[in-house]
Amino acid sequence: MTPQLRPFPDYNLHELAVIFNQAFEGYIGGVPAFDGLSFARFLKTSAVDLHLSQVVVEGATPKAIGAIARFNTISRLAGMGVLLQFKHQGVGSWLLEQLIAAARLRGDRKLVLEVIEQNTPAVDLYRKFKFNTVRRLCGFTCKEPPAFQSPTLPSSAVETDLVSLLQAAAQTASADLPWQIGLPALVSVNAPDRIYRDQQVFAVISDPARDTIVIRSLFSTSGVQDSAGLQRCLASLLALYPGKQWIASAIFPQEYKPAFEALNFKPSELTQFQMELAL
Repeated sequence: MTPQLRPFPDYNLHELAVIFNQAFEGYIGGVPAFDGLSFARFLKTSAVDLHLSQVVVEGATPKAIGAIARFNTISRLAGMGVLLQFKHQGVGSWLLEQLIAAARLRGDRKLVLEVIEQNTPAVDLYRKFKFNTVRRLCGFTCKEPPAFQSPTLPSSAVETDLVSLLQAAAQTASADLPWQIGLPALVSVNAPDRIYRDQQVFAVISDPARDTIVIRSLFSTSGVQDSAGLQRCLASLLALYPGKQWIASAIFPQEYKPAFEALNFKPSELTQFQMELAL
């Protein structure tokens, strides 16, 4: 039987969550445990387009799933997986081929994605389809932030608004920032997330009232090489919220490592490749 594509709206949220969880069973980055509500939240925060996202079926049996986000003429593969019993049968290649063809047909300029570097089969698949590696992405954790006791410490990070953030992010378009810290993702920032600016550096963090703060975005309008500016902004945030633990997922350019490590952040074991396919 020939596989077919069914768009996400053919399913309810609970059904999609079950298919997505099964498609990522044994995933090196951690197995998702979505229910209908949390999957709806994932779709919103990832700006997934339901009509462009597809489930591969044979008859009524789901075999794979591919979630697509789109911003202007750039699409992102926000998640693609094959159910365990159908792996190594060419299903993933078939789905990716269909998604690429659809992106070309709608006039997209490029298709982007992030893939865990240690997930060798997935990396090999994307390279087979001529995706180029833009850069390595790293994550960091900080359980014991430096104690800033100097009264002269420049706490220059000030809270700002979404419009200022988006205007700054638009200035970095030529830097090819990873999707998840750049303009496409930032349009969905909402409270209780907080936005800060430290001169030319902008940061988005999760609710600082919690014990652990997630750094959702960090970028400089001067570019990824602005290590001094990035470090200054991070230091200001640590000073503003002392005694917290900090997490930065593996979505930040490798060029950020000196800024994070100078402030006692430890790199995560898993890294990602930021990849893109020119269409």
